[in-house]
Amino acid sequence: MKNSNLLYGIKTKGGGPNTEDGKSRSSRNSTKHGIYSPTIVLPSESEFEFNALKQQLIDEHSPRGTVQLMLVHDLAVLVWKKRRLESLECRMISSRIEDPISSEELQDELMFFFPKDREWILDLLCALTEEFAQTHQHRYDYALKMIKKFQMLQPSDLDRMNIECPSLEEFIQMRADYRMLLPFMRTSEGLLSATVSHTGKDEDDQSFLRMELYSAMDESSQILWGYKHLSEIERAIEKIRDKRHMQMNYRSNTHRLYEELGKSMARTCSELSRHQREYQGSNTQGSIHPHQLIGANVEIKSGRALLGEGDVDVDTDNNAGSLKLEGQLEEVYIPSLEQLNNLALLREEKREAEELKRLIKLNKNCERALHLESLRNRRLFKMPQFTKRTRSH
Repeated sequence: MKNSNLLYGIKTKGGGPNTEDGKSRSSRNSTKHGIYSPTIVLPSESEFEFNALKQQLIDEHSPRGTVQLMLVHDLAVLVWKKRRLESLECRMISSRIEDPISSEELQDELMFFFPKDREWILDLLCALTEEFAQTHQHRYDYALKMIKKFQMLQPSDLDRMNIECPSLEEFIQMRADYRMLLPFMRTSEGLLSATVSHTGKDEDDQSFLRMELYSAMDESSQILWGYKHLSEIERAIEKIRDKRHMQMNYRSNTHRLYEELGKSMARTCSELSRHQREYQGSNTQGSIHPHQLIGANVEIKSGRALLGEGDVDVDTDNNAGSLKLEGQLEEVYIPSLEQLNNLALLREEKREAEELKRLIKLNKNCERALHLESLRNRRLFKMPQFTKRTRSH
């Protein structure tokens, strides 16, 4: 049907958005980390912070001209994306590590059986102190004592429970709120006669107090079990989180993104430095004095020329001249700007030649290492365990 509509030129309804705003939102549906995104500042980020970072880099590098300003802008984008990647990786790893731990994961690390219905104890690990365990031990013993003499319980026994074991009284009142018992059923006399049913049938009615005493004992026993194995559970949880961290580092592809961003930042910084050196060299050729050039060789014709007290006269002629001191006949020769430029070019050519020699030597060393490696591999494969033995029959 779709091919026939296309054949006859019939327009079919598309499933994508039609408005510009909708198209803009749908274009960001597959955004994962935004490193390759043409959008510099994502909707969840602050454009003010990016502008502050860019201004900081401008103040640091002091770009001159449009090209240097564009390079500083590219550097700011790369730094911004690297910060985004670091923040994203940190959030992903933290959220995965802090995910709830299941009993199946704990069972792989523990030497004893961890029931699935006791996972709620993992949320109370910080509260499992010695005092907390003693309180639940007392509550367990008191509830067991009341169950043993349940048929002989009197309202005075419940009144005494409020004083001797307030934690058990608090638990029973909390369960009464959950069962929505009426106020007159929450007194000592009412608790002894109150009944509840799980199925809603009269024949299934059970004593509310007896049932909740068993519930209190069960909860206290589980908490005491968790306190007994607290150290082992904490070590197992630490191992599980370390495994999660290692899995996240192994599965994530951020190391490749870090490498790409680092290479791009290095290229941008190198290009910016080269432009700044060229700009500085072009500006200083016509304005700098020969005395201010770094590394200029000044040929002294007389080795005994001393600068002592007295006036100094300088005569220059076409960027070359002589320096004369009163009372002395020595002269110091100052080379011209053209000669200094030629000297700088010679030094640059000499440096490039040395760099080329170093690269050639490094290349030869690499070739030699590869050749030695190939020879070693050949010798290994010629050993008896790698050769095929033939027998004559």
